[in-house]
Amino acid sequence: MSKTIFLFLCVFSYSVTAFAQSERQFRIVDSITKEPIPYATVRSIDYKIGTFTDTLGFFTINSSFTDSLIISSVGYVNKKISQQATVGDVVYLEQLIKELQPITVKKRNLIGEKLFGILNGKKSTIWGSGGYGDEFAQKILFPDTNKFYKIKTIAIGAERFDATIPMILHIYSIGKNGLPYQDLLSKKIIITKDHFNKKDKKIIIDITSENMYINEGSCFVGVEWLPVPSKGQRLPTTALLLTDEIPERLTYSRAFFYNKDKWSMTLSMSGQVNPSNTIISIKVDVFE
Repeated sequence: MSKTIFLFLCVFSYSVTAFAQSERQFRIVDSITKEPIPYATVRSIDYKIGTFTDTLGFFTINSSFTDSLIISSVGYVNKKISQQATVGDVVYLEQLIKELQPITVKKRNLIGEKLFGILNGKKSTIWGSGGYGDEFAQKILFPDTNKFYKIKTIAIGAERFDATIPMILHIYSIGKNGLPYQDLLSKKIIITKDHFNKKDKKIIIDITSENMYINEGSCFVGVEWLPVPSKGQRLPTTALLLTDEIPERLTYSRAFFYNKDKWSMTLSMSGQVNPSNTIISIKVDVFE
């Protein structure tokens, strides 16, 4: 073997080893069941990078990255970890215990089915993922708090759908500040292409089996894009529909990179009198 070929092999071997050592893999699991947690959101404290776990609960991150990470998932308590302080490659998330009052509807009568939210609206613009982990939440108003509303289906206006980056459904209670507060869903619901009705330009998600009853004046329905894991990766082209036909500001947004995960009201687009609201509606059974 010539010295030139030997030198090339040594350099190649070193490059492969260095590359392999430049990344570290973690697995996110349930602290009780030890089952993997897929599609958990992983983001840095300063929100400059983000990724998510795969279907087996794994995620990979550059081992030289020294910032702490926040890991979150529907139904679990958020957890902060540091690569330097974390021993091993398994991270356990604790199940979230929700402090909600139970709702009993056994003795109540079903009086009908209704639709709430923005049922239709002339499209003013569209919105999609910025790649850092983005979420919009639409406030749904209920007229009578003496009644109970069982949510059956969620309808979200969408011009197109792209499954490149997973989207997560959220339903939030209302906090004292009027912003989205606690996620009411007990399990993670991934929005897939099967939910998209191209003809009607709607994403339709049936959550009847969740047996979710609301008897407050409102709740929020949210749509979250998980962070794009690789720099330069193509952003998903899913486009949700916005309308400016509603004078009330009902849509709130947050982005892990732009406003450090804090909810804020969406702004009116240039030239609009009314704010931009996401076209989201829900179908419910009404009990009294």
